[in-house]
Amino acid sequence: MDIGIDLGTTFSVVAVDGRVDLAADYPGGPGVYLDDCDVTVIPSLRGETTFPSVAMQDPTIRKSGCSRPMPW
Repeated sequence: MDIGIDLGTTFSVVAVDGRVDLAADYPGGPGVYLDDCDVTVIPSLRGETTFPSVAMQDPTIRKSGCSRPMPW
């Protein structure tokens, strides 16, 4: 099965060709079938059909998890 990832400028989606039934215990719920494109969008584990394309790291948090400001 081919899984497509459409990385948009702001939001992205994960989809597969055709009408697909996800596992009954998948935490994100059922997929969203788009008839015009003949694809099924696979939701995130939270049930969202899109997810942010960009994540920005908080510069005040170090790798150790400490919340002290970074020196920049």
